Order: sequence, then C-alpha cells, then structure tokens
Amino acid sequence: MVLPQGIIPAPGELITKTFATDPLPPGAIDSVVFLLSAMPRSRTDTLLLTSFTVTGGEFFTCETPVIVPRLASGNSLELSCVSDRDTIRFDSRTGQSIPASIPVTGLIRNLQDGESGSGTLFLLLPAELTIIAGETPRAPFASLAPRGDTAITWHITAANPGHDTTVTVEMVLISAGVERHCQKKIVIEVIDDMPGLFFPGDFAVEAGRTVEIPLVLDPRGFTLSDIDVTLRWDKNFGKIVSVRTAGTASSWEVETYSYSGTDADAVNVKLVNTGGRNDGGIILILRFETFPFPERDAFAVRSTSILTEQVMANSSTQPVRPDSCLLVVSGNCAVPLTAGDNFTILTFHPNPITGGRSETGVLTLTVRTTTAMTKPLRVDVFDVLGRVRLSKSFDPVPTGRHSFILPTYNLPAGIYLGRCVSEWDVKTFKIQVIR
Repeated sequence: MVLPQGIIPAPGELITKTFATDPLPPGAIDSVVFLLSAMPRSRTDTLLLTSFTVTGGEFFTCETPVIVPRLASGNSLELSCVSDRDTIRFDSRTGQSIPASIPVTGLIRNLQDGESGSGTLFLLLPAELTIIAGETPRAPFASLAPRGDTAITWHITAANPGHDTTVTVEMVLISAGVERHCQKKIVIEVIDDMPGLFFPGDFAVEAGRTVEIPLVLDPRGFTLSDIDVTLRWDKNFGKIVSVRTAGTASSWEVETYSYSGTDADAVNVKLVNTGGRNDGGIILILRFETFPFPERDAFAVRSTSILTEQVMANSSTQPVRPDSCLLVVSGNCAVPLTAGDNFTILTFHPNPITGGRSETGVLTLTVRTTTAMTKPLRVDVFDVLGRVRLSKSFDPVPTGRHSFILPTYNLPAGIYLGRCVSEWDVKTFKIQVIR
C-alpha cells in the first residue's frame, strides 16, 4: 500500500490510483480509489482530490468536517480525514449502508516539518495511506490559516431532499483560525430531482485572486438528458467568471451558461449528456473571482499628500481601489448586539491623521455595554502563530458606548487576531496591517 512516486500530474491531467487496505472484517472497507488532478497555475505540490470510491464500506464521519459529500434525508454524510503525519485514517460508524461510489473534493498539499495546515485539507502527503474501519483518528488535524491567506468554508444545508433541491452554501472567511464575515452566501438550486450534490468542505483563497472551485453532481441512476443548475453568490464578495466540466467519468458537458439576477449575481448552467453514459459524477468547475476586500471593512487611505488621510468603509457603490495607499485594514466594522449580550464590539477602525500629526496604525475599538463593568477590559492581539504581539488592559467602564485606543503602529504587515475579554464574554476581531 505504498503511494507510487511521481504521481503529481500536470495541470488539468487526471490520474487514478487504487490503494488496497489490509484484510478487514466483512463489511468493512476493502479498497479506496483516489482521482487526483492538479489545479491550473498552482504549485506543483497542490493536488485536487476529485473522486473517492469506497466498496463494501459504511458511513464515515470524522473530527474535522472538511469534505462534505452526499446529502441524505434527515442527515448529511461528513467525510474528512486527520493526519498523524504517516497515515490518513477515517473513523467509521457501523450500521448504515453506503453508495458504491462517493465523489468528494478537497486539497492535499505537501507540508514542511513543523508546519501547520490551514482551513483547507492541507496534509503531509504520506508515503502510505491506511484506511482502518472503526478506529478513531489518533491526532486531530490543526486548522491554522496560513500566513496571509483567507480560507472559505462551505457550510451546506439541504432543503427538501429527494425532490427539487435547494442547497444553501454559506461562505465563512477564516483568518488565523477564526471565522469572519458569516453573512456571505451562495445558493445552489438543482432542478430535475437531483440527489447527490457535493461541495468542497474548505477552500483557501486570497482576496483579489481567482480560484477554481469544484462542484460535484451525481446523476447516476437517473435517466436525464439535461440538467439545469442555478448558482447565486454575494455580489459584494466576488463573482463566477466561467463554468466548465472536468473529469472523464461522465459524458456530461456544459452546453450554455448565462448570467441573471440582480446585478448579474447568478449564473444559469445547462448541462447535457453528450455520450449517453451516466456512470460517474459530474465535476463542475466554477471559476470564482474574489474582490480585493470584503464589503464593510474599514480602511485608512492616504492620498498624495502626507497630511491627507481618510477613513472609509468598503462598499459595492464606493469600493476601495486595489491600488490605494492602504495603511491599515481592520476587520468587519459592525457587529450586531444580540439579545442577552452584556458586551459587544460596535466598530473597529483606523484613525485618520489629526492636527498635522500622524496617528497611522492607531486603531479605535468601540464597544457597548448593557451592564456596568466591575473588572478591567483586556485586549490581546495575536499573530497567525498564536504569539501575543500587543496587550492592553483598560479600566472598568459604566453602561454605554466606549472607545479604546490600540497602538498598533509597531505591528509589521500581516494578519492578526484581536481578542477582547470582558467579565461576561470574549469577542474576537481581525486586523490586517498593510505597510
């Protein structure tokens, strides 16, 4: 069960490898097939896991929900893996049947010794793959976002399974392992009574970049000549710029795709079966272009004059130009106060230059309390490695709205996690410093 050397394919090339497991009790997994494909323009050590076949197996769940395949009535099957640096193991649940083939998606990337993975499926590509039924993974997989990257997690919810299916995919930006911007959503509507809709669990992407996202449909067992798919997304986050199919397991192809919806924030895709075969999943590749910065993020923007500086929030009507002279970018600047909260962060933004004196990098944290504090408020700022780079303690404040100054001008460029600890709750926020 040794992984052959030199299996990394060229961009777009598909390679199938089969790994047999050690003898297992009847009903357990007896073989696993991985279909590997290189991402175009990616590093040579990045592979796209586009197919996963299990025979004689069971339902599987694991600690880290990275890959989310089949959506069934009443539950969803979450298949993921964790790494102990030598093997990839899965934890199985007995007593349930499993389809003969399960297309799934994910990313595998080589890691250096001591390096952590990100929200995507970043694993040390092992020399040996072991699937052990009924065994719990020995070590959980770390989910630390890589330096400078932002991961998008796709949370899938199925509505009306077994009929015309609407699947809501919530895009959650993750920075330094902390979720942000949970309002971003893509809605995928699949027409024609199509069960078996799959989406990657996590996908890493940087703002201002283009990424290819695989969406897997499974039409097997259905007599269909065409499939209509509608995809919608948050127009403030990015847009789908192209759609195509990939893989050789199916004869389905994209016949047409067109934009619709408000501000062209949806794309209608028509798939046709050109060869009559219906024996494999459809891998639909969505080319998604992200905008440079999320809407409502706050910026300090400096013009040509050293003494002219403006604080603004990014919006779809007045976006921050990617070539602007950005000094400091803060996280999303409005967090709603929910019922029962004693304390919340209202705004977090850079200060402009005042009175001809530069305060670049000095950030204002505005909070609101519904109950008077009796203990100090503590604010810590961590880098992506978890090291404390800034720590401030503020005296207790009465009920109301209060602002605190954080001197972040000594922080080097990068992404940071802010943690605000009150006597009732802990609130987190993101800081991105650009010099």
